[in-house]
This record gives sequence, C-alpha cells and structure tokens, in this order.
Amino acid sequence: MNVIKKRTMWFLLLAMLVVPGLLRAQDSGMMNKEELKSLIGNAKTAQDHERLAKHFDAEANRLDAEANEHQELVAEYKANPSGQESKHPMSGKTAGHCQYFADALHKAAAQARELAADHRVMAKQASE
Repeated sequence: MNVIKKRTMWFLLLAMLVVPGLLRAQDSGMMNKEELKSLIGNAKTAQDHERLAKHFDAEANRLDAEANEHQELVAEYKANPSGQESKHPMSGKTAGHCQYFADALHKAAAQARELAADHRVMAKQASE
C-alpha cells in the first residue's frame, strides 16, 4: 500500500509540473516541430493557414521578449563596463554580444510576423 501511495504522489507531482506548461504552449498558439512541419506541408484550408499565422505570431512575441532581455543586458553592461569589452569583444559578458543578439532576435521576430501575414493572405484566398 505504501508503494502505491508513493507512485501516486510522484505521478501527481509530475502532472502538476508538466500539464501547465503544455496548456500554456497550447494557449499561445505555438506548435511543436512535428506539428509545424506537417501543417506547413499540408495546409489547404483557411483554418490551417490561420493556425500557422497564430503560431508565427506567438513565435514573434517569444523572439521579441528574448530580444528585450538582451537589450536590458546591453544597458547593464554599458552602465557597469568591465575590461571584457576591450579584451574579448563579443564574448558573452559584453554589451556588443547582447546588442548583436537583440538585433538578430528582433529581425527574426519581424520575419515571423511577415510569415504570419503571408498565411493570413493564404487563409483569405483559401476561403474564397
């Protein structure tokens, strides 16, 4: 009986940790890689393209949030400079490194938004 209680507790603990993350991913519109590849290859209906558009919107938001974190680090590194910038430019502890990734992530977010817009156009065409 004691073993069953322990297994049940572990199962419940695991479920409490895993399920909320899965629900957040589902609510955000994000798909896993397999779903995304499959839907890109087989999208025919307006609903398919709208689902892809929502995925790319969510991806753009995620990328922008990550870019903003790097931008905050740029301000921190500039406010508190160290010798790293001159000795090891672009190392992980420099404003230049963080600025590079902030710019690249914002660019990727813009491209994801373009993909979302393209899929909304395809959704409109599919419904006509």
